[in-house]
Amino acid sequence: MTAAIALVLLIAISILALCMPPAVALIMSARRLATASDDRRLMLRVAMFGCGAILAFNTALILFQPPQLHGLDDGLSRLHAVGLVLSWLCLWAALAMAFLMRVRRRTYP
Repeated sequence: MTAAIALVLLIAISILALCMPPAVALIMSARRLATASDDRRLMLRVAMFGCGAILAFNTALILFQPPQLHGLDDGLSRLHAVGLVLSWLCLWAALAMAFLMRVRRRTYP
């Protein structure tokens, strides 16, 4: 029973670590696309495509190769490490968008 609980917690933590940053960066890019200037629209579309691809990769990684509970050294493969690095990049991209690209609010009369 405790192994099942540990496995569920491990999968939940891997979902949070691998899927949340790309999803947040994707949502932030889509939100800023509507009010962005023409020179930033291409950059935001590329960011949306990249975040979507990373999200799809990490979701497939969790579904088809979930982490194992054999030991600390056997639990994560190289693909998991690649997914974590890509997720880390999306996290920093989302933080950069939050602080460097403000969302312009439109005021309606």
